[in-house]
Amino acid sequence: MNWWNSPIRNQLLIRCSLIVLFWSGSLVQPLAAQQISGNGVNAGKDAFRRSARYPWYERQTDGIRRVNVKTPPDIAGSRDSRWTPGKPRNFNWNFNFLGQLMRGIMYVLLATLLIALIIVVARAASHSQLTEFPDSPSHGFGFDASRVEKLPFQLEGGAVDLLPMAKQFRDQGDFRKAIIYLFSYKLLRLDQERLIRLAKGKTNRQYLRELRTHRPLRSLVELTMVAFEDVFFGEHDLDRQRFESCWSSLDKFHRLAVQEVTT
Repeated sequence: MNWWNSPIRNQLLIRCSLIVLFWSGSLVQPLAAQQISGNGVNAGKDAFRRSARYPWYERQTDGIRRVNVKTPPDIAGSRDSRWTPGKPRNFNWNFNFLGQLMRGIMYVLLATLLIALIIVVARAASHSQLTEFPDSPSHGFGFDASRVEKLPFQLEGGAVDLLPMAKQFRDQGDFRKAIIYLFSYKLLRLDQERLIRLAKGKTNRQYLRELRTHRPLRSLVELTMVAFEDVFFGEHDLDRQRFESCWSSLDKFHRLAVQEVTT
């Protein structure tokens, strides 16, 4: 067998060739890198030497030199300043005024409620006194004799306790005298509450006109006035039913009189 033409020889040659190739490549690569690195450094030096924008570069020694920087005037003048930063502001929110405000509002509300309570109690007391059952003698309000004299008619004996007199004649069945005293009482009561103004020479119709803005009260007074005129001027008899229609409305008369005064 010829060794030079054998496959073993060929394999050995191939392996040796590959080893030589790899070895030569490893030698060339550092040399190329060194050449590239050297070229980059030289290019950087040339750029620094050609440009004047780098005052810190020393061309002679290829190093760095000291650069003197001027201090701005505003900073130089402040070197001797004794200013120190102030303490940060402490925002202490004081809500004490809210408590005082709420306390004041509470006092105002309490005072308002107290005044309202006094008014309600006073009105209730007045209302209970005036709207008590009409048969009670407590409704016998006395009137000043000078006001009684201003009635458009003369009463017997100059009586001033008109409502008790009207009740007395009612109990006796004398409805003629009872209606006279009842109507007289209503006129004096309206005068006392300043809803009408009694005066000599004024007629019953004039008093009704003074009540034109108080329609419900005016209707009650007119009902009693017509019955009174039928008896006093017309000399007509008055039966119990008609008198009771006037007497039973006395409680409502008192209530409306108080309402008109307070409104």
